[in-house]
Amino acid sequence: MIVGAGVGGLMLACGLQKSGFDVVVLERDVDLARTVGHGLELRRRAMEAIHALLPTEVLRRLYALAQGTWVETGYAVLDHQGRRLAPDQKVDRPDGVSTDRVTLRLLLAGAVGDALRTGVEVVGHELTADGGVRALLGSGEVVEGDLLVAADGAGSAITASLAGAPTSAPTSLIGLAGHTLSSRLEEDSQVMLRPGAAIAVGPGGASLYAGYHHALDQEVVRTFTASPLHPEPLYVWGAVMLEWTQTAHLADLHGEALIEAAREHLGSRGWTDELAAVVGRAEAASVTSYRFLGASAYPAGIAPWSPGAVTALGDAVHAMPPTGGRGASTAIRDAHVLHTELLAAREGRTSLVGAVGSYERQMRRYAARAVAKARQPRPWTVPDGVSGGPATRVPSLAGAAVSWSNSAEQEPQRV
Repeated sequence: MIVGAGVGGLMLACGLQKSGFDVVVLERDVDLARTVGHGLELRRRAMEAIHALLPTEVLRRLYALAQGTWVETGYAVLDHQGRRLAPDQKVDRPDGVSTDRVTLRLLLAGAVGDALRTGVEVVGHELTADGGVRALLGSGEVVEGDLLVAADGAGSAITASLAGAPTSAPTSLIGLAGHTLSSRLEEDSQVMLRPGAAIAVGPGGASLYAGYHHALDQEVVRTFTASPLHPEPLYVWGAVMLEWTQTAHLADLHGEALIEAAREHLGSRGWTDELAAVVGRAEAASVTSYRFLGASAYPAGIAPWSPGAVTALGDAVHAMPPTGGRGASTAIRDAHVLHTELLAAREGRTSLVGAVGSYERQMRRYAARAVAKARQPRPWTVPDGVSGGPATRVPSLAGAAVSWSNSAEQEPQRV
């Protein structure tokens, strides 16, 4: 039983189904297209895991929908007035796939099929006398299985109950995400965002990333979802702001209300209209906000429990802010390692508890490194000892912004 239909949970479900396991995914949301996040860079290690977990036909669809424009052309580093802080940044063409979180999530959900149950809330769990586990649903239904995997993201109640305390904590940062049709932006805005993506930083600890995405092939999209998905070119964007008096309310808004409040805040901080339009002209249904959470009590806080019939992957166990670009890749790696260990248990080379223990030992090591990398940009935005204080110097923020755009397989690059 997998609780949560995020990238990590769905990737594990695909791999287990491919290997003949009986799987159910329990997801609270009904509309999987309403997901937090923006562009994803899936590099070498993540792609090795994906090739092991996904059926061939799903892999073909993933590659058919891959984005590559900003990787091919580079990206601009700007201040909030649209002035270049450095020459356009070039990157080596990746040996992986560029996509976005909504596309990947819907692709994986389509592959999982009827094993995915949406609109289902898991309110608790309990172990059984024979070593299994029950998931207790809000409807009163009970679902039983051999293993329960918490893949329900930062703030997971399941991992909090295992650890005896929350496994994540606020980082004093607020994120906004959405997408904006390129046809809704004036030419001046599109010129400023060339050569394909831009990272802009400004006063008050605010930054904005926007990357150009081609229209997706709707023939391929229809093979896994009935709804049109990115039928025309658009900019997938994300903004980061310090959580302080002027911005705290943004984390509780969505849609038109969030667009208007964000536009007003950026205007008050002197952001040029050409850049602010990326947020101000976004499609309301795509815009959401969230508080950045990170693993608490790191590194001792990563899975501080004994192995058993309940385990966790992704942000549920090692939450990390997206400022390092490592969350999705690490969750995919979790899915791959756990899948490998469960195969060993089924083949009789270890017990189920032994497989879970081996997974958790490996996960603690590489997840600790990933969390440390993801935390590096935060001091460049939030000064030490300050929660909701003023931003650090713009050159430092530029370095952080460049780092945020890198994948889980790259070292941070500073300007």
